[in-house]
Amino acid sequence: MSAPVGTLVGTVATPQKAPRSRPSTSSRTSAKKSPARKPAAKRPAAKKTGPRSAAKASPPRVSPLDGRGHEVLGLCVIVLAVLTGLGLYVGMAGPLGRGLASVSTALVGLQAFSVPAAMA
Repeated sequence: MSAPVGTLVGTVATPQKAPRSRPSTSSRTSAKKSPARKPAAKRPAAKKTGPRSAAKASPPRVSPLDGRGHEVLGLCVIVLAVLTGLGLYVGMAGPLGRGLASVSTALVGLQAFSVPAAMA
């Protein structure tokens, strides 16, 4: 006896779990039962990302100094050179200029008069 054409015959096997063995009561030190565990909490479903969420995203922030760090550093060095020069040559740079003049004099001595020109 053969199966008619177009008929699918199959068998599905399901594995059986082995029964758990409980430890004997003589091996337990106390007769108290442990409290039952709570089932694990379910995580919320992940948000779907699609073309709508991409359209609502804000554009990246652009800093006004973005890519100009070297230029800003150069301007700061020039300002320090001017203050040092005012402190050394004229004595009119205030406390910051006097401090810069003192530091440059302490570092290089009489060559301190060339420091502002070297900085600029």
